[in-house]
Formats: sequence, structure tokens, C-alpha cells
Amino acid sequence: MCQPLPEDIEREGVMPPAPTQCPCCGSDRLSKLGESVTSTLEEIPRRFKVIDTVREKFSCRDCDAITQPLGVTARATGPYCRAADRWRGRDNRRAGRS
Repeated sequence: MCQPLPEDIEREGVMPPAPTQCPCCGSDRLSKLGESVTSTLEEIPRRFKVIDTVREKFSCRDCDAITQPLGVTARATGPYCRAADRWRGRDNRRAGRS
């Protein structure tokens, strides 16, 4: 598991639009259950920025289905992953990982 990113890095919040109706039954009676936060480290020349994506979870009051906007699906690889590791003080190139 990754260590939390330092709090002193610039942060940007992103919140995708919440669902307006249940994907199962089409009802608009949704209640908020909570949220998931995904933090992504982005390297900008000469500085870093953390983007916190907040995805709210809702449940349908008619059919009890749980819905949430899609999350970040792409995983940083190559130099982007190495930049995050360098920031955390690790160098995976020595460990044989990219």
C-alpha cells in the first residue's frame, strides 16, 4: 500500500457530476451514502500537484441499488510512476520495476 502524499503539496479538488437517477430502475430518489477519494500525483515542470477526485456514492430509495460516478481507470506508468516514487523517496528502477 502506498504512503499518503505530503499535505504541503499543492492540491486540486475534482468532483464529477453526481448521478441524477438510479441506473437499475430509473428512479430519481437517491440518497448519499458517502464518497471515495482518489489522489493522483501529477508532475508539472518544476512542481508537483495532487488531484483529489471525490466520487459521491448514492443509494436508490426504491430498489436499494448503489451508484457512483466512474473513477480514475488509467494507472500512471513509466516516467509518471517513477516521478511519484521519487517524490516519496523510492527509486523503483533499482528494484527492477518500471
